[in-house]
Amino acid sequence: MSPMSGKDASELEEANLIFPGSNLVWERLVDEGVGHGFDLWNKSALVSRWYRVEADAVDIHAWYRSQLTSRGWAVGPSSQDGSMDVYVKEGLPRKNFDVVISGRANERPWWAGWPPGAEHLPGLFYEIALKVTTVPSGG
Repeated sequence: MSPMSGKDASELEEANLIFPGSNLVWERLVDEGVGHGFDLWNKSALVSRWYRVEADAVDIHAWYRSQLTSRGWAVGPSSQDGSMDVYVKEGLPRKNFDVVISGRANERPWWAGWPPGAEHLPGLFYEIALKVTTVPSGG
């Protein structure tokens, strides 16, 4: 199995699960092997999409949980403050899916990262991050 491109990862079913009423604000695709995250240590392919919607965080989390678990994803750890849920699908390729509630633009701390140009848009912002690894550990 060859490394996955960010474009190919963006075409997977999971990358296209969108909470109803959401509007795409920003997208970032990273090819497997390039690296992302702190010090670029994560070498998986990445699809990171920020959306905004008028909804409650609890409803967003519940919708993604229902969608992913019905497709065979296992529920991973969640953040203690309830802002992030993690899902895992083992095997090759191995997949991780994060749902992160980022909040509202007018309530965010000045130092918080935000999609370019979206600093003043209304709505609740959330990010989905699909990470796909096709290369076995150690390979």
